[in-house]
Amino acid sequence: MNILLCDDDSNFLTEFEKNFSDLNCHIYKYTSKEAVLNSDVVFDMAFLDIVLDNDSLVFSVIDCLRLKNPKCVISFVTNHIKYAPEGYEYKAFRYILKNEPALLIKRRINDALAEYRRRSTFIKGNYKGNCFSVSPSEIYYIEILNHILKLYTSKGQLEMYNKLKDIYPILVENGFIRCHRSYIVNLNFVRFVGKENKFILYTPEEVKVPIGIRYKEQVKEKYLNYAGEML
Repeated sequence: MNILLCDDDSNFLTEFEKNFSDLNCHIYKYTSKEAVLNSDVVFDMAFLDIVLDNDSLVFSVIDCLRLKNPKCVISFVTNHIKYAPEGYEYKAFRYILKNEPALLIKRRINDALAEYRRRSTFIKGNYKGNCFSVSPSEIYYIEILNHILKLYTSKGQLEMYNKLKDIYPILVENGFIRCHRSYIVNLNFVRFVGKENKFILYTPEEVKVPIGIRYKEQVKEKYLNYAGEML
């Protein structure tokens, strides 16, 4: 795993690097945008200060990082919370404030590491001789029909023979929840819970996934808890 740390304060970089001392990974420390842009390294994770050299925003390097690795987990380590709205447009995973308590900083780093592991996990399946591999982060929801699992993904619909119990632990670790006898939904794509007891998803067609009566209370509680953890 290659981890990028970018900040124009070399002393801060040295201290921040200590948070990764127990990991088996390669750490690359850069103090400028140019150093990142000129690097040939493919990064799996990046922790970036938003403002470099006092007035230069780091957003321009994000496209470069994701061009090399679309699954790169990017977090901002900064004192400049005012740029948060713009930062979230670039889909930053976490904001880490430099003046936060050390334990909280470590927790946010661990969250980013967990997200990296989620993005590195794949579900493999086959149906009628066709084999595929898909990341849980690409799955909107799953429909269960008899012994067939239908996966509705950002790449289209996939079908697989696998038993649900074989992949359910992976799904749970990646933010999925069973909301109906026939449906499992990825909470990362949920916009809100509609008044008709349906999950409204962030999908091109704004898909609605039903919530079964027996699952209603438990599902809503888990959804609210999950949404709160993402703040």
